[in-house]
Amino acid sequence: MRRQLSTAVLEHAVEDRAGGGLGVVARMRRGVIVGTVEDDVGPVRFPPARHRDIQVLPRGGGFHPDVDGVGGDALGASAAPGPEGGFGSAVVLSVLSDDAAVREVFVESSALSAMQPGSVHVNLATISPSLAAEAARSHTAAGLEYVAAPMFGGVPVAEAGRLNVVIAGRVEAVELARPYLREFSAALWPVGDDPAQANVLKVAGQVLIASAIQAMAEAVSIVERSGGDAHRAIEVLTSTITPGPVYSMYGALIADASYEPARFTPILGRKDVDLARHLADAVGLRLPLGDLLSELLSEAIASGHAARDWAVLADMQRRRAGAGCHDE
Repeated sequence: MRRQLSTAVLEHAVEDRAGGGLGVVARMRRGVIVGTVEDDVGPVRFPPARHRDIQVLPRGGGFHPDVDGVGGDALGASAAPGPEGGFGSAVVLSVLSDDAAVREVFVESSALSAMQPGSVHVNLATISPSLAAEAARSHTAAGLEYVAAPMFGGVPVAEAGRLNVVIAGRVEAVELARPYLREFSAALWPVGDDPAQANVLKVAGQVLIASAIQAMAEAVSIVERSGGDAHRAIEVLTSTITPGPVYSMYGALIADASYEPARFTPILGRKDVDLARHLADAVGLRLPLGDLLSELLSEAIASGHAARDWAVLADMQRRRAGAGCHDE
């Protein structure tokens, strides 16, 4: 996001094999950001640091043709020695698409050995709590600090620098990370010194968001099928019984039937819901609603909506026939 990242200099790009997209390592003051620009599960972008520019160079040379719509050639980036070359900073922030990407870049590579002793890795991604615990152990063994900092807020919220970040790790490491996280967040929400707990709360929250989308989709479908106005229904409901940013943002998308560009895709949504389901299974619980949401998101993906916003669940609901009827 060139207009908002004004002094970050790219060191190298890392291929995110799990997503098949372009990952980048970008220097931010004395820190580094590692993340995916775009992959086949939808946009996974850097949270923007205010008033900075970013230069982009993919692994293997040349420039990626489209980084948030800005051609890389125009940015004048230069080649770097390798992905580990960008990891020499005191703070490294990463935002990769899933467990496989995080494991490849940070757990199974030589990245940790390239980091300075005592430096802090801040993982902004939504990953499984079990991987967060494993990553914390591997970082500790390497003499490094690991902080989990998954984010709540879609692309527009990120662009406005108003993300809510759930953060967990050793107090000293969290304090080192705070100045960087404040660059793109409205609030930081500490949940203790166990990094896995930040990811527990994040995947639980993702189930709530998916539930809200499906609930609004069903409410709107009833109103529309009965001859009512979706926009007025959303206005009334979000002003009375379901206030809040999730209901307001996704309610507007549902009323407008606007699912492009995607703020968050069904593939990423299903991934997060399934993380919550797997966690529930591990602690002896079952999530009936989580199971249903996973099925509904899978249905949306199979119906050709993989690259649209996960609010497209409303489109699926609008077309869903009742008992004794045939789907349109």
